[in-house]
Amino acid sequence: MIKDIIANTTNIKLTVIIRRALQGVASNNNPYLTLILQDNTGIINARLWDVSATDIEALVAGQVVTISANSLLYNNELQLKINDYQVLSGKEAEKHYQNLVISAPINVEKEWKDLLKTVEDFDDAILKKVVLHLLKQNEKDFTTRPAAVRMHHNVRSGLLWHTATMLKTAKEIVKVYHDREINQDLLYAGVIMHDFGKIWELSSQLITNFTLQGNMQGHIVLGSEQIGLACRTLKINEQEPIILLLQHLVLASHGKYEFGSPVLPKVLEAEILHQLDNLDAKITIIDDALKPLNSGMATNRLLALEGRIFYKHEGEKKKK
Repeated sequence: MIKDIIANTTNIKLTVIIRRALQGVASNNNPYLTLILQDNTGIINARLWDVSATDIEALVAGQVVTISANSLLYNNELQLKINDYQVLSGKEAEKHYQNLVISAPINVEKEWKDLLKTVEDFDDAILKKVVLHLLKQNEKDFTTRPAAVRMHHNVRSGLLWHTATMLKTAKEIVKVYHDREINQDLLYAGVIMHDFGKIWELSSQLITNFTLQGNMQGHIVLGSEQIGLACRTLKINEQEPIILLLQHLVLASHGKYEFGSPVLPKVLEAEILHQLDNLDAKITIIDDALKPLNSGMATNRLLALEGRIFYKHEGEKKKK
C-alpha cells in the first residue's frame, strides 16, 4: 500500500489507479511520464523514464495498473521510479476499483442525518423548504462526490466531509458570538449550499475531472442557479429577500473577485461563510502535506498558501 512505502526501497509491488499522466522530456531529449498514482491509503508521484508511444497510450488517467518500482526521496518528497508495469482491463480492473478509491474519514450516514436534522430545525420556512428539497433530490451525488479535483477534500464523499466540518464550526461560532446579529438559519443554509454546484461542476467518474458545464460556468454560478430552480419547482418567489440573501452567500463564498466570486461578501453571514471555507480548505491542505512527514521535517512549498513551507514539530498531537 502507498502509505507503507518508505524511501530507498527496491522492487515495490503495487496495484494502483492513475489519477493523472503528464508527459515530459528529459535532459537527454528522451520522453518520460510523470504519473500521479493512488490506492485507498494515499497518493504518490511516480516517473517512468524513456517511454515509448505505446507507454504513453497505455498509461492514462483512470487506468488500473500493477507496477514494480523503487522508492526515493526527491526534493524532500517520496517518489517512485517505475521499473515495469502491467495494465489491467475488463473484469480484472473492475474488481480493484472500489478498493483503490480514497474515501473521506467520516461516517457518511451519520453526517448526512445530522445535516438533514440541522435543516429540519430551521425556523425560516422558506430556507427549510428549499434546502431540504435540494438535498433530498441530490442525496447520492452530495454524499459521494469529492469537493475538488486536486486542492482539498478531493476524495470520495469529500463534499459532505467539507460541508459537515464547516457546519460544525459555524455552530460553534454562533455560540461564541451569541450576542451578535447572526442569522443562524441563513448561515447554516449558506454553508450547506456554498459548494452544492460541485455536483454539476465535477464528473462522477472514478477519477474526478471538470465537466464542460463546470469549466464554462463554475460551481458558484451553478449552485446559485440550483436555488433559483428549486424556487420555481416549489412555487416560491425567487425575489424573496431570504432567497436573494442565500444566493448572495453562495456567490460571495470565495471572498474575492480573483478567486472566482462575482460579488464580494456584503452581509455578516457571507463574510463568516467565506472565512470558514478558507479555513477548512487551508487546514486540510496543510494537514495532507504534513501527514507523510516525520517530526522535524518540512513540506515542500505549498502553492495554495503563498508558496509557504510548513514544519512538522515534535509537539504535534498524535492521532489515536
